[in-house]
Amino acid sequence: MRLHDLIGTLYLYYALHHHLPANLDELRPLTDLDTPLELNCPVSKAAYLYCPTDLSAPGPDPRLLVYDQLPVHAGHRWAILAHVANPGRPVTMWVAYLDEPAFTALLPAATPRP
Repeated sequence: MRLHDLIGTLYLYYALHHHLPANLDELRPLTDLDTPLELNCPVSKAAYLYCPTDLSAPGPDPRLLVYDQLPVHAGHRWAILAHVANPGRPVTMWVAYLDEPAFTALLPAATPRP
């Protein structure tokens, strides 16, 4: 649920600024006071890692945006992936449950930031 909530806030930020934030803390002003933005995995308690990217630039698709630091969910990681914006196709984001091979395949283009 935390990652689904985070997607909503990422969409709002992207709609307002036409780019992703430099870090996840930039999303905090966009959240409701009674619903704080949770940026840690509820199992490991570790902060989610964030890979800011230009979703209008060519490159690998899909792109890894946010993910668990550790594979603590039965050897898997929860993550947010995104398709880049192309003419006739908006940016789309979704939550994915990735095993380590799938995660590793997406990671080389990503630069983790806490």
